[in-house]
Amino acid sequence: MVREAAGQRRLFLTFVERDVPLAQPLVSELRHDHSLTVDFSLVGDRFDTVGAHYIRSSLAQRVGRSSAVLCLLGEETLRDPWVTWALGVAYELGRRVLAVPLLPTAQDPAPLVGQLDAVVVPPRTALIVAELRAHPERERRDLQRDRLAVLAERMPSLHIK
Repeated sequence: MVREAAGQRRLFLTFVERDVPLAQPLVSELRHDHSLTVDFSLVGDRFDTVGAHYIRSSLAQRVGRSSAVLCLLGEETLRDPWVTWALGVAYELGRRVLAVPLLPTAQDPAPLVGQLDAVVVPPRTALIVAELRAHPERERRDLQRDRLAVLAERMPSLHIK
């Protein structure tokens, strides 16, 4: 397991396998930035298989250890069940979601912004790092509190305080 140095942010990347050639330069840059610990996994298994439960469990733990989740958007990214599942886990756990379009024809990030409070960032390491630094962990706790309040309002039977 990789340990974070003081001040480092752990970033979990989610994208589809077909976008590896587009994502590779940015992933390489991010991995060489000393203020980040980068984690990602490309899952080749179908989402609905028996073994997928174990993969989801492992990925959920990794997303939970992250400071933020970075979705690298290609043309088909949001149609992939693994990507949408990882983004849902990030939201449920109160992790920040950043969306980076990999090309001009990438899917529209508006659903991520509207549903997951995602921030759209250009595919530049310096801008991604700056966005992560602009919002400290304290704001993540505030975000979790706000999401719980919305959930309590929508589902009063849960008795969330």
